[in-house]
Amino acid sequence: MWDCRGFGFKTISHRLPVILTKVIDQLSRDKNQIGSILGPEARDDVKLVVGAIAKLKNEMQTNKSLPPVGNPVWDKYLEQVAVKYNDGKVENVKWFFAPWLFVECYMYRRLKDAFLHTERLKEYDPFRKQKEDGWNDSVGPGTVLGEYVLKSIGDFNAKEGDHKGRKESREILQKLMELSLWGNRCDLSISVGESNSQTTNLVGQLVSLKPSILADESEKFWESLDGARKDGGGEISVGYVLDNSGFELFTDFCFADGLISTGDADRVDFHFKNMPWFVSDALLDDAKWLLDVMGEAAEDNEVLGKLAARWKSYLTQGK
Repeated sequence: MWDCRGFGFKTISHRLPVILTKVIDQLSRDKNQIGSILGPEARDDVKLVVGAIAKLKNEMQTNKSLPPVGNPVWDKYLEQVAVKYNDGKVENVKWFFAPWLFVECYMYRRLKDAFLHTERLKEYDPFRKQKEDGWNDSVGPGTVLGEYVLKSIGDFNAKEGDHKGRKESREILQKLMELSLWGNRCDLSISVGESNSQTTNLVGQLVSLKPSILADESEKFWESLDGARKDGGGEISVGYVLDNSGFELFTDFCFADGLISTGDADRVDFHFKNMPWFVSDALLDDAKWLLDVMGEAAEDNEVLGKLAARWKSYLTQGK
């Protein structure tokens, strides 16, 4: 019997069905617009997707078995779950009788499959509007953060061996790292797709938020960077696994800018999700859209315009 008090039960019984319902509603509202852009046949694809999502939602709410998806990686893991929790019987792996994290990931994979089985919606992102709205609602705080970035590290070049300069740059970078951390509060999967935008000045909240950090291993990161520079092994590249789009992605860009501007890294390699994931997780198209919309705002928002040009320049240079 499942624990009705736990997060897993609330996820499967409430959060995920609500997310799927919102996707169905959004597709139903946008059907004619999709048809006008992709052709009238795309409306038929929308109907197919809506039907597949409704079926998925019903399977979830009635605790059906999780069928294989036809992908060797996913299906092998499904077998492993069956061995560990369900006496090796895949048919006994059900929505409420499996690890909730696997089940939630499985839902997003099935959601992607619903679009892949169409002719014209294979690359369609059902969460795009929510992600874009999230950034549009956060432009004010984003501009404040952008001003801080331009003022603090815009033209700052740390000199090797300059202790004061290195200390100053590290303090700036630590703040940018913490800003990126708190940008995660804009996660849309936890809020089941409801607006969860950053609406206040996050820079001014850092001191008050500090006690809420449960574990801080940032010093290990700085030690690793310093060690790589001392080893003199050539280009220093930082791998950066992204989480949410919108305001959090903006804070990630700011932190990456800091690493490059202060000379702590020669390049930053962003790693995006390859399918719509947990509502607000960042895809490559989300980053392109963010940079474009920031650039388009240059006439009315000089800060965002400067940052967009700066970051696009980094991309051109392979940074």
